[in-house]
Amino acid sequence: MEKFVKVCWKHDQMSGESNCNIDNDYLPGTLFYDQNNSNKRIDIKSQIELLILSGALTTNLEGLDYALKNGCEPKLFVEVISQLMKDGRVSIQGKFNRQSSNIHRVEAYKILKV
Repeated sequence: MEKFVKVCWKHDQMSGESNCNIDNDYLPGTLFYDQNNSNKRIDIKSQIELLILSGALTTNLEGLDYALKNGCEPKLFVEVISQLMKDGRVSIQGKFNRQSSNIHRVEAYKILKV
């Protein structure tokens, strides 16, 4: 699944999709990204941040999985958690790692709100 998502984002940098309307986020009659819709990465990043700060995502494994299941590369989660740590809004319990590929082999850590 990781490889598929990576290829999708390589070819469609606005929504990581093919020429079919998977998420129903395009207007009828359009084939590609419509300027009236926001970038999918930005939307998913915001969702991940809200889920972390609300306590719904408590581990890196949950966050990586969430990004992937929502059609984004898992590295998106790493970007969000890194920024939240930099801003002092969260800390982690365990060893922080930036690994976002082969997520089935990633060492888990807990996310704690500050």
